[in-house]
Amino acid sequence: MDYYKHIQDAINYIEEHLNDEILLERVAQEACMSLKQLYRMFYSIVGHTIKDYIRKRQISCAANEIKHTDRKITDIAFDYGFATHQSFCKIFKKYTGMSPTEYRATNYYYSFEAFHILIAETYYNNLHVKIINLEPFNVFCGLYQSRFKKGIEKRAVQFLNYYQIFYLI
Repeated sequence: MDYYKHIQDAINYIEEHLNDEILLERVAQEACMSLKQLYRMFYSIVGHTIKDYIRKRQISCAANEIKHTDRKITDIAFDYGFATHQSFCKIFKKYTGMSPTEYRATNYYYSFEAFHILIAETYYNNLHVKIINLEPFNVFCGLYQSRFKKGIEKRAVQFLNYYQIFYLI
């Protein structure tokens, strides 16, 4: 199972439904895995729990609207699934360090961008190379497989140095 692709499917679903109520069972269906498996794999690949990722994305989008529109904060809070103005302000302050009203008046910007998992695969000298780039943080991970186990690390490093694999992504 290509967990990276399935987690990207989950992220895409979340991004499409940031303004809706997001049911984690539905996200798991989109990712073609059980809810328990989604929790484990999402955290291991993205580095955030799925609930925290959703909340940070909602706060980031709400912060953008607060900063760039004159809409009421209560309306923005409801748009991103918060039941009350108070719950929104509490969570907003947790992530940004200030209330939405204070945030609107400052030059401070809070941004938590959507993740994109990019994968490049190639073969080199009996070595199967799979490079994963987790944007926006440009975290690279290399997976190497070879039927010849001896010297696999050396061949992998040679591959990265010689071909500068980062241009493939």
